[in-house]
Amino acid sequence: MEKIDLVVYDKDLCDGDIIVMCTDGVLESNIQYENKEIWVKNLLEEIETDNVQKIANILLDEARDNSLGNLKDDMTVIVAKVKSI
Repeated sequence: MEKIDLVVYDKDLCDGDIIVMCTDGVLESNIQYENKEIWVKNLLEEIETDNVQKIANILLDEARDNSLGNLKDDMTVIVAKVKSI
């Protein structure tokens, strides 16, 4: 890899916190929003489950629907829940 664009966030996580990561293909699927992250934020706020697989499926399904079956880029979603030991 020649050049990596890296953004570092420092956030304390607690038991039960959920982390959602997705590729730009998911973000760019929605052409209605200028700020694509706001679309994802709004969608995540509407989800009424803490099941990580269901959250990932909902986000990916919405991104596919936005593309009307014509995927322009790869789409990957990773959702993880923090568990204290």
